Amino acid sequence: MKSFTMLFAILIALSCRKADIAGSDSHNVEIYEYGTGRPVGGVTINLFKCGYFDYLYGCTQNALLASYSTNNEGVARVSGEHYLQATRGMEALKSGYWTQEVGKGRNEICPEARIRINMNCANNYPPGKWLYIANVEERLLLTNNLGTYVYSSNRLVDTTVEVRAFGNQNNRLRWMVADHGGYIVHHSGSLAPVHVAGGNTVTVNLSY
Repeated sequence: MKSFTMLFAILIALSCRKADIAGSDSHNVEIYEYGTGRPVGGVTINLFKCGYFDYLYGCTQNALLASYSTNNEGVARVSGEHYLQATRGMEALKSGYWTQEVGKGRNEICPEARIRINMNCANNYPPGKWLYIANVEERLLLTNNLGTYVYSSNRLVDTTVEVRAFGNQNNRLRWMVADHGGYIVHHSGSLAPVHVAGGNTVTVNLSY
């Protein structure tokens, strides 16, 4: 009986030691600016866990687990415990940059930029049509090859607008005139890729 008690105590001690070791480990999340390679300080690193689990559909809602911030070298040290519990991933968030998923080790986040579009409505479209403009990122990390919508309006007139762009890389603007929701397309096209430096604005012309 005594030997069994001692063996049980040893197993508990080893188990606690393994848990302490796992919890004391940390992982570096390194954040650099895409296109320049500069480290980015002051980036919030959010870690997520499952906030609601549905037995039919799985995890249907994320919950914030913990937040860290990068230092001047662009490094955030995430505890091993939080890293293991972050089953729904991590994201990097900072004003002036696109929010994106990240992982341990080196990550490159994209600075924001702007594209000014001088738009000319060159056709007579039926009533009820909308103009949609999507921007396709060169890396295809923040978007797929269809892009993300950056503008929509049912006022098909000559005008100038500014839209959000991906800094330090090429941006490809896709446009279409369609019914509300974009299900029936009346006319569509795309512009030649335009490179925009982070924080800058470039001007393009769009005739639709």
